[in-house]
Amino acid sequence: MTHHLDPAARTDSRPSIRTHLTAHPSPARAPDPVSGSIPPPLPSGRPPGPYDYVVASDPAIWPDSTGSTGPLLALPVVDRVAALAALSAGDRRLVVICDPAEYATVAALAGQARGLYRSRIAVVPIGSGAAMQVAIALIGQVLLTSRLNRPVAEVIERLPALSRQLLHVVLLRSVARLDHPAVTVSHHMRSYLPGRRVFAVQSSPEPNLIWLNGQGVVRPANVGLVRPDHDPRLGIVVGVLGPREVPVGVLERAGLPTDAPSRLVTTMSPSRQWGDPEATEVVAMPQDLVGWVADQLPPVEAWPCHWCDEPLAAPVRTCPFCADTLPGPLTSTSPDRLSG
Repeated sequence: MTHHLDPAARTDSRPSIRTHLTAHPSPARAPDPVSGSIPPPLPSGRPPGPYDYVVASDPAIWPDSTGSTGPLLALPVVDRVAALAALSAGDRRLVVICDPAEYATVAALAGQARGLYRSRIAVVPIGSGAAMQVAIALIGQVLLTSRLNRPVAEVIERLPALSRQLLHVVLLRSVARLDHPAVTVSHHMRSYLPGRRVFAVQSSPEPNLIWLNGQGVVRPANVGLVRPDHDPRLGIVVGVLGPREVPVGVLERAGLPTDAPSRLVTTMSPSRQWGDPEATEVVAMPQDLVGWVADQLPPVEAWPCHWCDEPLAAPVRTCPFCADTLPGPLTSTSPDRLSG
C-alpha cells in the first residue's frame, strides 16, 4: 500500500497507528491543488497543539492503571476516562475513531474527560470494520501534513461521508449470523453446507456480495462488486487486514488491480468483530488522498471556536474537541462567533 502506517515512521515505540502530527498553518501557504487559488488564512490566536488520530479498538495504545494496554472499552471502567486524558495531555487534540455501536459510550467518556481534565477530544463514528477505521485515521493524518490548510474540525465533520466513498470488502467463511443488506436466506443456508467457500461481503460504497467455491470460482457469474467512483487520475491503493490471501477473482470483480495488495500495518484484528478467526478486510482508496478530498471541498470560510480557539469551518456547528455549540448562521463574520 503506497500510504501505509509504518512503525518506523512513528514518534514513539508502541505498535499503533498513533502519530504526533502538528497542523499549524505553514508560513508559506500554497495554492489550492484544485482551484489554484490561495486559501484565506486560518484564524489568529493560540494555535492548537498536535493532533493524534487513534482508533478506540486499537489494543496497543490505551493504558490502564497497571501499565498494560488494550482496546478502550475493554479497559476497567475506572481507567477509561484516565486513558483518554493521558493521550490528550497538555495541548494535544485527540481524534478517536470508533464503531458506530460504540459511539454513545465513547462520546460520553470523552465528555467526562473534557470536564475533569480539560481534555480536547473529538469522537468520530466510522462503520464497516477495522480496516476502514485504519484507512480513515490514515486519511486524517495525511491531510494534517498536507498543504491543503483546512481546519481539522471541518475534516472531522466530513470523515464519515468520505468513508462511505471508499471500497470495503470482508472475506468470511460463513455469513450464517451476519445482518447485512446483501445477505439473503440462500446465503445463510449455503453457510451451513459442507465444503469450503469464501464469501466476499461489500459494505461500501454500496452493499453487495459474491462468493467463491472450493475451486476459487466466483459466484454468481454475472454479479460484480461496486468500484468507487473516483477520478482514475488520482490512482488507487489497496490494503488488506487479516490472514487470508485475497482471491484474484474478488479483485477483478471489484475492478481493482490484481497484483498483490499490501498489508495494513496495525495491531488491530478483524476476527473479533466478524466472529471468524480468518476474517480478512480489504479497503481501497485513492492514492492521491489530498487531491481526492480537495475535489469535494467548497471554498473555506474559517473562524475560531469561541471556547477553545479550534479553527472551525462550515458545516461545523459544534466544536468536535470541546463540544461548544454557538448559535446563529454558519458565517465567519457572525458576532456571536467572534466576539469574546
